[in-house]
Amino acid sequence: MKFLIIGDPFHIRVKRFMRALQAKGVEGKVISHIDLLTDTVYLPDQLSPDTTIRIETAGENFPVEKELIRLGARILHQGELVTDIDRMRFEMGKITYPSLWYTGWCRYLNGIGKQVAQSRARYMNDPSDIMLMFDKCSVHRLFSNAGIPVAKDLSPNEPVKSFDHLVALMTQTRIFRVFIKLRYGSGAMGIVAFSKHPSLNLFSAMTTLELVRTKGKVELYNTKTFFTYRRQSDIRSIVDLLCQEGVHVEQWIPKAYADGGPFDIRQVVIGGKATHKIARIGRGPFTNLHLRNRRKQIDSSWMSDSLIKKVEHISEATCALFKGSFYAGVDILIPRGSGNPRVLEINAFGDFVNQAFFQGKDPYALEVERWLATCRTEQRPSYQHETVAL
Repeated sequence: MKFLIIGDPFHIRVKRFMRALQAKGVEGKVISHIDLLTDTVYLPDQLSPDTTIRIETAGENFPVEKELIRLGARILHQGELVTDIDRMRFEMGKITYPSLWYTGWCRYLNGIGKQVAQSRARYMNDPSDIMLMFDKCSVHRLFSNAGIPVAKDLSPNEPVKSFDHLVALMTQTRIFRVFIKLRYGSGAMGIVAFSKHPSLNLFSAMTTLELVRTKGKVELYNTKTFFTYRRQSDIRSIVDLLCQEGVHVEQWIPKAYADGGPFDIRQVVIGGKATHKIARIGRGPFTNLHLRNRRKQIDSSWMSDSLIKKVEHISEATCALFKGSFYAGVDILIPRGSGNPRVLEINAFGDFVNQAFFQGKDPYALEVERWLATCRTEQRPSYQHETVAL
């Protein structure tokens, strides 16, 4: 058996997975996203019946981001934007065309699926599952229909169109604290904790987004700093810009506390079984570790065994909905004052968890071990890739 990793050859995720392969004496080769996007490499030439394909994140690489946005613009016949995209220069944190990025990402992954379909190669995670996990609105609907416990969606049947539309929905549902999330965002990009006074025209929005007004333009930058906006004009600008790209809005459920801060749990599931887990303790409503939040090992010294089992069970049930995926990361919220976990999100690349071990192994080492064991004992069949319509 050999592995083909599609990703950034210099990214720490790829390097660590390659080390896990080498430790088992398994051959691994990396093909970069940019080479496939620019047709520098023809994928079928790299495949054989004993190939396992692992698709890694396309984030944190500006040339790849730019190619995906350009591809999305062409698919949606927004040719007038292609020139602007060609002129794009890297600006740290700037939120640029996330909906076009996702359209390009789907076309790119569909293209991989079509090229692989002619071979007997198999995926660790199928491209159609990866696409779905990136779509917060569709995933929330899937979870709700399957009975997975989630926060209430404020607008399950139509997109939230604007600040005014959102305020009307909050008044109608009597839900005055919500999380606004970019439909196709990741890593806390574009997330806003938004609240409205029940009777007064008073608002508050906490976010890592910096609102920048220059030369009559309004732009958003994702940062590692927390901003609290209270002026309605600023909040309106932020929400309207996010709505243009597509948002998912759900009820804000206060998190339980640990060590003086609200926390949630990243639970990794490998081969259908819950494995590595870590608590992420925030300084505010956002717990993502890249925002300089704290991590805490989960054990029975501070969390009951029954609650740990609930988290594991819900995570396994969540991942079972994605039949073509061998691994994923599930984010779990424990509501304050309740022992009934809720699923926040599922992440196709959520197995990158530092300082977490299960049976003495990090996530990548365990994935390789279990994948090899599964393939040897069950002759795991190739997944049938399902092309996602754009």
